[in-house]
Amino acid sequence: AHGRQDFYVPYSGAQNLYGSLRRYGVQTQLFSYQNSGHGLEDDPAMDTKFFAAVEKACGIDVSPRD
Repeated sequence: AHGRQDFYVPYSGAQNLYGSLRRYGVQTQLFSYQNSGHGLEDDPAMDTKFFAAVEKACGIDVSPRD
């Protein structure tokens, strides 16, 4: 998961890591938070997709709690 508006860690780093993992056959997904910065704060709909994928991969509930 990476915010497209992240000014601390460039989005290109996430793209490069994703590409390298794919090249070596590692099963991976890149979740792009289009409107968010480093804190992934501005794309709540993407949170749903991201946490569902983590839960599926890990077999545990990792939903954010209030």
